[in-house]
Amino acid sequence: MLPGPEAENHLRASVVRHVAQFIGLPETEIRLDHSFIDLGVTSAEAVYLCGAMEEQFGMPVDPVLIFEAESLEAFAKLLLASFTLGPDQRS
Repeated sequence: MLPGPEAENHLRASVVRHVAQFIGLPETEIRLDHSFIDLGVTSAEAVYLCGAMEEQFGMPVDPVLIFEAESLEAFAKLLLASFTLGPDQRS
């Protein structure tokens, strides 16, 4: 994973790309202030989406993070923290 702001920017772009592909909208229509619920992502779909991200990053992505996050921006930050700190050290 890239250090600092580069990692966060990469994660933001990856989250937007995955969500856009998953729900069938252009990336330009996905805003970082959208929530997964606003975008209509169900819990079953969240598991699938996290699996796709796990394949890309080679690290576990907990689907619970999707519903803990109030927005895609918040999800990217939680995801970065879980990659950096590990799932047991997240706050």
